[in-house]
Amino acid sequence: MKPMHVAFFTDGIYPYVMGGMQTHSYNLIKQLAMQKVQVTVYHVLPKAQEPVDYNIHFTPNELHYITFNTFVFPTGKRFVGHYLYYSYQYSKLITQHFVAHNTTATVVFAKGFSAWYLLANKKKLGVTIPILVKFHGLEMWQRAASFTEKLKQYLLRPAVGYNLRNATAVVSYGGNITKIIQAQGVPLSNIIDIPTGIAQSWLSERRTQVNTVRKFVFVGRYERRKGLEELNQAIAQLQHDALLNCEFHFIGPIPQPLRLAHSNCIYCGSITDANELKKIIITTDILICPSYAEGMPNVILEAMASGNAIISTNVGAINTMVNNTNGWLMSTCNVSEIAITIKKAIATSDVELLQKQNNSIAITRSKFMWNTLVHRYIKAFEKK
Repeated sequence: MKPMHVAFFTDGIYPYVMGGMQTHSYNLIKQLAMQKVQVTVYHVLPKAQEPVDYNIHFTPNELHYITFNTFVFPTGKRFVGHYLYYSYQYSKLITQHFVAHNTTATVVFAKGFSAWYLLANKKKLGVTIPILVKFHGLEMWQRAASFTEKLKQYLLRPAVGYNLRNATAVVSYGGNITKIIQAQGVPLSNIIDIPTGIAQSWLSERRTQVNTVRKFVFVGRYERRKGLEELNQAIAQLQHDALLNCEFHFIGPIPQPLRLAHSNCIYCGSITDANELKKIIITTDILICPSYAEGMPNVILEAMASGNAIISTNVGAINTMVNNTNGWLMSTCNVSEIAITIKKAIATSDVELLQKQNNSIAITRSKFMWNTLVHRYIKAFEKK
């Protein structure tokens, strides 16, 4: 039997490209290398990026098992469907390099559209190894935040569906994500449920007290689907409540027009350093994630590992992380429901809130640690 060799296709890896999918790629690549799995990575660097010193973010032992190939994502004129067009061109770049230089890979693991060209031409190219595909959020089949977003969703659906149906197997986060994949015609036998994970360094000890003033935190870059407008409206409603005793901390590049001029709203700006991010999160009590659509957000796991209770909409695979033992699940991104849920969290006793916070840590430790989940990936790569 050949030694395992993973050809890892992705549009970017943290910290060279920021985002949840890129962070997932970074962690999985590291974990595979720690298990002495050979990984050849095909990823994007920003056009202006200087040559990369991978030694900053990977250990010498890890780099012994990792080979990096970098590409610039194609760009050009903008037109209806330009993102799909350039994504296909990027997948073609990767595939051509892969076919020309890689003869030992035993499996391809591809994020998003990065294997699109390979899937469309695998017979012609003589590629017979398994091709596993992962689309993280599949937001195009979830609720849209606006009419414009809905149009974008309809544009993406055929291409995503093609990639899902033509892959050897599809890796899912589970929960509602698996249901979406099945609905696109992928047999359950071709779907592999593996949740996202978090590094040991994020895991906190048990919390022993909560803040006298309830401290909520929102973390993320601004996207309409994140529900920031609805959260702002809910907070504005709550300002009229004389019993309101809380703070709202916002981490991320929140545009100035969307910042509330309330004394209990604190804006921290963008924080890219994981240690700095954790320092702030562990001083808060409750993460709030009122998104219209999600996959399995890293920020929820980071907050859970840090000992936060969670308020979130029940979208994507979030219900595999959050339930009434460690937070509150909302049915939808709705101003009234957000306000009601925040009030419930404020009214929760210190004892009950502390229990939810420590349950978050326990759930993370038992279900979402990367050093355990990597073995499920290895098993999936061997099986297919």
